[in-house]
Amino acid sequence: MNKLSWICGAAILLLLLSFQATAEDNKATAEDNDDVVSLITDELDVSSSKARGGAGAIFAYAEYNLDSDDFDTIAEGIPEMDDLLDAAPEVDDDSRLGRISDNLNIFDSSLGGRAYLADSFDELDMDRDMVTEFLEIVYDYVESASGERAMEMLEDLFLDEL
Repeated sequence: MNKLSWICGAAILLLLLSFQATAEDNKATAEDNDDVVSLITDELDVSSSKARGGAGAIFAYAEYNLDSDDFDTIAEGIPEMDDLLDAAPEVDDDSRLGRISDNLNIFDSSLGGRAYLADSFDELDMDRDMVTEFLEIVYDYVESASGERAMEMLEDLFLDEL
């Protein structure tokens, strides 16, 4: 009986140590993979609400202009995607893009993603020049979270406008 108790005790100890190591690994992974809002606020002088809204505007434009499978490829590694999309500002009808798009859809890709983002950033009281800085951070984040192909799909939406 003594030998059986010792084996059971050792097995329980190994199991507990295994759970502790897994929890520490998960914590380290979460710390290494900051969400996009944290990355933006660390890199740029913006509030988390503006970071969330700017990133949300980028993803909202992508959601509308990519087919659903392509957008799902981008979104699959981004657990906060729904919150980001909800934070995207509605572009005011009095904005330049809003006036142009009275008879068009606001996300019409022929108007240009950067024009849409510039108006979105205006709604967030951010300088239009920050669009490029946001895009660079979001591209890097999407590549690390969802892979290189996902980043390329997102980048292609804005690349031809440089």
